Order: sequence, then structure tokens, then C-alpha cells
Amino acid sequence: VVLAYLNFIIAPLWGFFLGGVYFVPRYETYREKNPSGGRLQALVHVLNIDIDLLETTLASVDDTTGNETTLASDDDTTGNQTPLLSEIA
Repeated sequence: VVLAYLNFIIAPLWGFFLGGVYFVPRYETYREKNPSGGRLQALVHVLNIDIDLLETTLASVDDTTGNETTLASDDDTTGNQTPLLSEIA
């Protein structure tokens, strides 16, 4: 009975651990080839996430209007860089 419960807990994690077999070597190779890049940049590259890290981490200046983009985190202390809802629409 204990082995059955242990199997129910561990079996879903096998896919996660197996994913690490493919993820970790690609991550380490990218870090070796790009030592000046950060960990987040390596993670984004390996997972093929299409985001602009500078745009999401800094308040950027809009090229067309020259206005600074206001982020919701300008007023809070969480560091969350979420755009205001009025800017999305």
C-alpha cells in the first residue's frame, strides 16, 4: 500500500526529471558560449520563450512618441513589471 502511494507521488515527476536531461546540457552550453549573458537570458533562450528582456525589465522609451512607458510597478515595491491595463487596450 505504501509503495502504491509513493508511486502516485513520484510518477508524475518523472517527466519533469526527464526534461532536465535535455534542458540542463543546453542551458550549460549556452552559458559557456555566452558568459556575459545572465541566467534569465539563458533560460529564455533554452526554453524558446520569445520576449525582449530589456523591454520587460526596464521602463522603456517608445521610439515613435518618445514617451516613457509607465509600468504598474512604478508605484509598488513588488518589482513586478506589468504594464497598466489602460496601455494594453
